Amino acid sequence: MKKGVQVNRMKLHIKSFIPLIFFLCVVAGQETSSDITDIKQRLLIIPTEINDEEKSVANEVAGIISDVATSLKRFEIIDRNDLESILAEQSLQLSGIIDDAQVVELGRIASADEALLIRVLNFYQHGVPPKEETEEEERGFFEEIILTVAKEAIKSAFRSKEKEEDPYYYNIQTTLSVQVKMINIETGKSLDSFTITTGHTGGNLGRSRAVAMGQLKWQAHVKMKEFYTLTSKVISVTRREALLFLGSEMGVKTGALFEILEPDEIRVIDDNEITIPGKRAGIVEVTGASVDANRSTILRNWRPIREGYRALEYQKFPFAFGLGYTHNYETPYPYGGLYLGLMGRAIQRSFWGINLRLCMTEDSRNGSDFIPGLSGFGGWRFLRTSHFSFAGRVDLNLDLAFRSDDDNHNVTAAAFSASPILELEILLSETKDLVFGVGYRFGGKSSRWTYTVTPESDDEDSITKSAVWNNGAPEINISGLFFTFGMKFISF
Repeated sequence: MKKGVQVNRMKLHIKSFIPLIFFLCVVAGQETSSDITDIKQRLLIIPTEINDEEKSVANEVAGIISDVATSLKRFEIIDRNDLESILAEQSLQLSGIIDDAQVVELGRIASADEALLIRVLNFYQHGVPPKEETEEEERGFFEEIILTVAKEAIKSAFRSKEKEEDPYYYNIQTTLSVQVKMINIETGKSLDSFTITTGHTGGNLGRSRAVAMGQLKWQAHVKMKEFYTLTSKVISVTRREALLFLGSEMGVKTGALFEILEPDEIRVIDDNEITIPGKRAGIVEVTGASVDANRSTILRNWRPIREGYRALEYQKFPFAFGLGYTHNYETPYPYGGLYLGLMGRAIQRSFWGINLRLCMTEDSRNGSDFIPGLSGFGGWRFLRTSHFSFAGRVDLNLDLAFRSDDDNHNVTAAAFSASPILELEILLSETKDLVFGVGYRFGGKSSRWTYTVTPESDDEDSITKSAVWNNGAPEINISGLFFTFGMKFISF
């Protein structure tokens, strides 16, 4: 009996540990996996040419890229100053021209993961004639005198011996080309590289150089993010929101986009394991970030988003093409036709774009007029879900009507207008939306028709004349209430 009691007690003890074992498994399963980029990449940044001059181009470029990498917060930067301190502790010096092999050795000494080898391929500054000077022959006598006086005033204000060597020192053209190559410290092999080419014309040496360096900084910001793309994971999901790993510690900011991917699929074919990438399920936008996590709104999802799915930093700029039909509902004369559109920030809350319309209208003399139009617009999605959204936008329109006058001249009339529009966007698939809109066009009236007379010789200017009408000029009027419907094709 005692043996049976002991066995039962042992079973009871084992059962009592099951919840603890289960709890430990759950906790272990919640730990960030190795494919989450939650560790900063230790990066050595060094130019190939090391000069003692503080204003050397190579050092300035390396400093800009170091600042960019630091601002991204996903890198732990070791720059030239840090490296010199490390080398000083080991009685070594940093001098001369650095090649790939030396950078790898320096990276090992500094305990870096990767090294950036920065090489200035081309840097050139020289004065060029301003655009005004190439058009001197077209100016009048007094215009030339005024321009000459202005130039001399500028030259006298900035004149120095160095500047006098270049007659156009006040209009410097700067050309800069930089190659950045990432090297694996472990193997010494090149992992990736990019080249930035930029330039600016205008101002003195310092001003022109500063503008070119500013352009380099903007391009480097985009390229450096591609070197170390953030990978996260979905912690939890509600109907409209996803909680993701990674936060401000790794540089995640409000407005950043992540694409959500289904888990990879492992298949065995002929005894070989093949990894099939998971399909994209949706796009989310970061609305708030703590140190190590972020909340993201689900902008659109065409497949279910579930806990454990991978989240990959989306670095492109979504834009969309639009195609549809527009028609005035309440106007004295019929107006309608096709529109073609291009939209930036196609899935974010604020957006902008342009539309080209190819329409027909009827004027007050019952004539059919071809009336193409161009619009610039900006808008705001005030209600968003993952499958539809409501947006308000304002269009500024220019329309040109074409017809013949009573003397058979090809005449045109311009109509300016503004249109507030309310739109409904309905998700159909990953890249397609159905769009309905209703708006009201203020303005859009015109009765001033003109035509252009082409000169017989090149020395004469073209002349714009008023159209010829026997019974009064026809009026176009495309104001009033209108509807639109069409498709939006998003490019991710």
